[in-house]
Amino acid sequence: MTHGVRRCYQRGCRCRPCAAANTAYSASYRAAIRTGRRPLGAHVAGLDVARAIAALLQDGYTRTAIARGLGLQTPLLQYRGGVTLRTQLRIRRLQREWTR
Repeated sequence: MTHGVRRCYQRGCRCRPCAAANTAYSASYRAAIRTGRRPLGAHVAGLDVARAIAALLQDGYTRTAIARGLGLQTPLLQYRGGVTLRTQLRIRRLQREWTR
């Protein structure tokens, strides 16, 4: 493990350099949220994604086709507990491209 990086802290290391890296990340994450810029890894509600997938299913696309369009390895779509902002943006882009 490389000490002094957040990933090492996430894996359980609590040395000072790793804790400092996690603290720095948390501070920058909170600052981005305050200024209205959500990081791509931020969690958002899955309702928007559920609606977009329902609309694509109603248009005749299969879950497998949607998963492949998103670049997923398996046709399993999971969004009930929420998704990342990156996933939400990907499904919006896919919906725009397919419903032109």
